[in-house]
Amino acid sequence: MGKRAGAIEQIAETLTARKNREKAERASRRPVVQDVAVPIDEFTAKHGDYARDGTKLRNRTVDAVEGWRARNLLSDQQYRAIELCQRLWLEAHTEPNQVMDYLKIPGMPGGTGLLQQYALDDLAWLKHRIPLAYWDVFENICRWNMLAHIAGVKLADGNRRRNDRALLVVQFVADLVAAWKRL
Repeated sequence: MGKRAGAIEQIAETLTARKNREKAERASRRPVVQDVAVPIDEFTAKHGDYARDGTKLRNRTVDAVEGWRARNLLSDQQYRAIELCQRLWLEAHTEPNQVMDYLKIPGMPGGTGLLQQYALDDLAWLKHRIPLAYWDVFENICRWNMLAHIAGVKLADGNRRRNDRALLVVQFVADLVAAWKRL
């Protein structure tokens, strides 16, 4: 029995060494991907504030949150709270499916049903603790990328005041979320 087990271990080591060698050969044949900057023409460069975020080139003036972040109007804690809410909205995505999705049933192995339920619970808990008018402005700007002067219509008159009020509401709600979630 001992000789047989030793032979099996030797065969397993040989197979593992062969797989590692083949993997290294395949990796050496792959072309090396270089970090190439995305070409931006002059017009686009003049009308946006571009920054590299990992491997992506992002226009930071596309939505209000990125613009405020670029101008340092949102603190790191507030930005983390906004990212938390965006992640919860993404996890809680509830779109009716055409067919049964067994991965969204709570308790299914490898499913996302409980994750979705926890996200919905967290969002409901936050939404009921924050005044509805403030939560609507926060959600419209941070989730749906609504322009700040449109989201702030209920809060003030005049575009400048609407932008300022929308920023103030987003900062306030983000601070509350950060405090409650201990970010």
